[in-house]
Amino acid sequence: AQDIGADLVVMTAREHSRLDTLFVQPVISQTLRKSRSPVLLMRPAEQREGAEPQPAIIPTEFRRLLICLDGSSIAEQTLSYARQFAQAFGSEILLLGVPESDSEKEELEQYIEKVASALREQSLNVRALTIGSGPARTIVEVANSESADLVVLSKGGRGGSHKRAPIGSVANRVLQLTRRPVLLIDSSDTATHKFS
Repeated sequence: AQDIGADLVVMTAREHSRLDTLFVQPVISQTLRKSRSPVLLMRPAEQREGAEPQPAIIPTEFRRLLICLDGSSIAEQTLSYARQFAQAFGSEILLLGVPESDSEKEELEQYIEKVASALREQSLNVRALTIGSGPARTIVEVANSESADLVVLSKGGRGGSHKRAPIGSVANRVLQLTRRPVLLIDSSDTATHKFS
C-alpha cells in the first residue's frame, strides 16, 4: 500500500473470525501491523444453503457513520476520514464517547458536543452520544441499535496498544464482536487528552 501511495486498503474478514484468528491470517495480520493507510475491514455476507447467491460482502452505502472518540489526539484522527465519507456519501455522523467512570462523564460529554458543533459548522449532519461503561461493548451495542453502516476507530487510543499487537485492545475487541464494516485509522503518535 505504501509503495503505490494507497489512500485506503479494503479487506474482507472471514465470517465468525475472532481477531486472534485474524492475526494468524498473514495478509490481514501484516496489513494491520504495517499499513499507514486506513484499513477498511468488510464482513462477508452469509451464504445460506439452497438460497439465492448473495453478494460476496455485506453491501452498504455508508449512510450512518459511528465515530468513536475518547478525548485523545489519536482518536481525533478519525475525524478527517469521517468528514470525507460524510461528504462523499451524504452520511450522518454519530459521535460516541464512552466514559471510563461517572466522574469523567460530564467532561467527556462536553468534549463530544464541542467536536459535534465544530463538524456541524462544516454543514455536516452530526449527533453526539456519551453513554455506556465498557468501550468495546458499548461501541458494538450502539452500532447495532443505531444501524451504523461503518464503525470508525483509531488503531490505538487512550488505552494504547500492546507493542506486538497490530491494534489496541478496544479496536481488537470491536472487531471480534461486530459484523459491521470497520475502518481502522493508523497513528503512531502518543495519545494526549483533549477534553478542554
